[in-house]
Amino acid sequence: MAIWSYLSSTQLHRVSHSTLPMSKSRPPLASIALGVALVAAFACGSTPTMPVTTVAGDNRSRTVETPIGSELRIVLWNVGGGTFESPPIQSAALLRFLGDSVIPPYTPAGPTQQFRFAAVSVGTVIIHFRRILDGTVIGVVEDTVQIRE
Repeated sequence: MAIWSYLSSTQLHRVSHSTLPMSKSRPPLASIALGVALVAAFACGSTPTMPVTTVAGDNRSRTVETPIGSELRIVLWNVGGGTFESPPIQSAALLRFLGDSVIPPYTPAGPTQQFRFAAVSVGTVIIHFRRILDGTVIGVVEDTVQIRE
């Protein structure tokens, strides 16, 4: 089969298949783009998100309730020198420590720290957050976490 290409107003030129850059073995660009988009959509949606319980930052000891399988986020403020040590001390292995980070607002008074945990077992655990300055404990916040089904 031949493909005709228009070269000028008076001349037509026959182009053979061997000189064309297309190949029947390659899928069209639109199919590739659609495939990539579908893979990306399924990959992003394949990880289930867990419910999140957040404890606002005020540095008071409190009791918190969260369901098993959820993520617990506890925010603590630092005013003046010192930061809360990481990981904090737990009375039982009912929470898996996921990490901590400094979060906004960023103030000259001191960093705001967020601690993240995954509730992995039912029960009650006490988390001891020790605020440290130059190797000395200058404050403690103790949160009691009740993990329920």
